[in-house]
Formats: sequence, C-alpha cells, structure tokens
Amino acid sequence: MDSQFKKPLFIYNPAAGTGDPEKLWQAFKQACVRYGWQPEVHETREDEDLAPMVQGNLEKGCDVVIAAGGDGTVSAVASALVNANVPLGILPTGTGNILAWQLDLPFHPERVFEYIAGAPGVLLLDAMRIGARHYILNASVGFSSVLIENTSREDKRRLGLLAYILTGIRAFLGLQPHLFDLVVDGSRHLLRASEVFISDAALLKEEILLADVNMKADDGQLEVFVIKARTGWDYFLLLMDLLRRRSRSTYKMDYFPARKEIRIGTRKPLTVQADGEVLHKTPVTIEVIPHAVRLLVPKPKAPG
Repeated sequence: MDSQFKKPLFIYNPAAGTGDPEKLWQAFKQACVRYGWQPEVHETREDEDLAPMVQGNLEKGCDVVIAAGGDGTVSAVASALVNANVPLGILPTGTGNILAWQLDLPFHPERVFEYIAGAPGVLLLDAMRIGARHYILNASVGFSSVLIENTSREDKRRLGLLAYILTGIRAFLGLQPHLFDLVVDGSRHLLRASEVFISDAALLKEEILLADVNMKADDGQLEVFVIKARTGWDYFLLLMDLLRRRSRSTYKMDYFPARKEIRIGTRKPLTVQADGEVLHKTPVTIEVIPHAVRLLVPKPKAPG
C-alpha cells in the first residue's frame, strides 16, 4: 500500500502501560516495510522535554509524528506540534488512554498503522496554553485535580485505572465546595462549586453530555463546566442526568463557552492540573489556542 507519509517520527514511551514492547516494535518494523516508511525513532525518558527533539525532526522533513504511550506522552508530543502543519497519530499503549477512548481510536498496532498509512481523516484540536506549555486533553481545579495529585505514579503503574478509583473514594469523603472567581472571555462569575473542568468538545462524548448545550468539534472554542455537586451522591445523580441527556439546568452544573481566555481564582489556593499533570496552585490563566493540533483519525466507514 502506498502511503501519503514517507518520514514518520515514532515516539515511544517504554514505561507506559503493561503491553509487550517487543510485539509493538515488530508491528512497527513490519509497517515500515509494508508502507515504505523511512522512520526516525525516539524512546522517551522520564521528565524529558520532547519539544527540541520534535522540532529538530520537523526541520529534517518529518511528515507525521506517531506517539506510542499514554495520555501524558500524547500530550507532551501534541504540545510540540501546536500550530505545525505536521499531523499527529496516536498508538495508545498507556494505562488510561482517555484521549483514544474518547475518540474511538483503535488500540491494536496493526490497525493504527493501517489507518495512518491510508487516507485518514484529520481532526483539528483546540489547545490550552498555560504558561509556556500547551495542553490538549483537559484542565481542572477542584475534585479531579486533587484526585490526580494524590494518585502516585507507582500506584498508576501497579493498579491502572483502579488507582484513580481508590483515590477517588477517599477524596469523596473530604469533598467540599470552594468559592471560584471565574472569568471567561472577560465575563466574571462568582460561583460556589467543587470543580471547574475545561475541555474541547471534540474530546467529549457529545451523545451523552448535556442535551441543551450545542457543542461542536472544530469550533475553535473550549468548554468550561462548573460542577456544583458537593457529595458522592450528588456526583452520582449528576452522572445519571448526563447519561439520560437531561437538561443541564436540572442538576448541579453550569456551562460557559470560551473562545479567548479563562481565568480561575480561589480564596484558598487550590491545585491546578492539565492533561493529568499537576502544575501549581490557583490563580491560573488559560489561553485558548484554536485549531492547534492536526490529529489523524480513521475515516468513518461508508454506510451500507
């Protein structure tokens, strides 16, 4: 099969997930032969800044970047590709792989390489700039940031998603609302809530989320959700409302679209997380970077 790409950069995180790295390498080598790829390969190191390496390969003519790892690896690679014309392909090999799950991407290496080599679709992802770094999955202040802060890397490797569940149960016991000073595109809102959560509509399961909110992929904006649930039972009822596509006004959530900038302040400094990485304490300013990353996705099958 002829491929539109010739010089892929394959970035592999050997510490991600629990799969067999030898099988992955064999699948990649076979793909290179099958599709005529002339690759560059890079194994990540812990806490490595990937941007210089990615930029160097772009300057040498790399025409697609394939990130093999978990959400942290994908986020770091995507950050290095913001506003570049070179697209990103994802081979999910991490523990959670939330991005791949949200976008219904294949997990099997042969299928991933096949759709990348073929005529893939392109999804334009909006990014969040916080300080000097870009993030593409989500950012939050409140319950989920505490959850991430208190789940150790060792527990994630050993227990996978169960580590987050166990930490979440403990966090629910101490759940309490906070006063948020939220400014979205210049409009200020003082709200008492347990969480402010920010993501891109392209990464949300729109068919089950907020029936009365019109969110569209590739719209150049971020979605800001203020969750007012105060107890574990509140969160359970909120989840049921979302699954049943009830109006957002029926339970404890507010929504604001953001096209330029989001600022979050709190009376008591709270942890800020982005793409699963603990950053710092509030206040935080998030700049919206529309259509920042070109993500390769399988083209939908023709009906019939």
